Amino acid sequence: MPLEYSQAWVDYTKVEPFKQAMQAIGKRTLNFPNRRGAYIDE
Repeated sequence: MPLEYSQAWVDYTKVEPFKQAMQAIGKRTLNFPNRRGAYIDE
């Protein structure tokens, strides 16, 4: 029987802000190699 997230002590009200911050940081790094002359096609 699989556990529910709440039974595994996962609290999305605490996880979501961290997830949003990590996504914002990741988006800022998308163009970083382009400034060094290494272009990445998306």
